[in-house]
Amino acid sequence: MLQPQLQRIMHRLHLVIIILTKTI
Repeated sequence: MLQPQLQRIMHRLHLVIIILTKTI
């Protein structure tokens, strides 16, 4: 059972990873 905060953090990390991969 993931907490809303944790889910939000995971979503943010996913977005950051996508941006980083696109930049590199």
